[in-house]
Amino acid sequence: MGKAKRQFWGLDFETSGTSHERHVPIQLGIAAPDGSLYSSLIGGWAWADEMDLGYPVPGENCWLWDLRAYEVHGIDRERLETAPDTAQVAASALDFVEGYRPEVWHGQRKLVGWNVASFDVPFLRKHFSGLARKLSYQSVDLNAVCFAISRAHGISFTEVKARSKEYAAEQMADLFPDEMWHDAGYDALAALHSFDYLTERIKEAY
Repeated sequence: MGKAKRQFWGLDFETSGTSHERHVPIQLGIAAPDGSLYSSLIGGWAWADEMDLGYPVPGENCWLWDLRAYEVHGIDRERLETAPDTAQVAASALDFVEGYRPEVWHGQRKLVGWNVASFDVPFLRKHFSGLARKLSYQSVDLNAVCFAISRAHGISFTEVKARSKEYAAEQMADLFPDEMWHDAGYDALAALHSFDYLTERIKEAY
């Protein structure tokens, strides 16, 4: 058997907050190498308001809702009341990943995203362990790539990141006429396009 084929997949979660212990994922986005997209809200949670209760120990019947996270993604709890729960989302997301070009041996499905290893992957492993096992432990953090390019080209990290996101938005304009940052599906697909842009900038350094 030859070397494993490497496929890059975009991944993004929107969550009820930033803590992997106190908060939960409320939207999942996965972008396949060809740009096909899976996205779903995730419901079935029982909530406690963080401002009311402080920081109680959460459990299956009590997960915290951080208004600061809501201000970023704009997904309200009413939308989640009719959303599929984690088991349903896990099954459909797994079907999407395993059903992608089944005639081709996939090898390693490497994840790409902004802070994907430190933020998204822990939520993935905790709440979607079956799906996590189908994806590589290796991932590409686009923020780290931006820092490397910033140093190589002598321009600011902020500018590199902004340019990569502008490029991604342009590439997705036919599918998404309006930019939808902080939507998990949009961000997952944008990660793949940003990675393409950043890869070309890396080549320019040599």
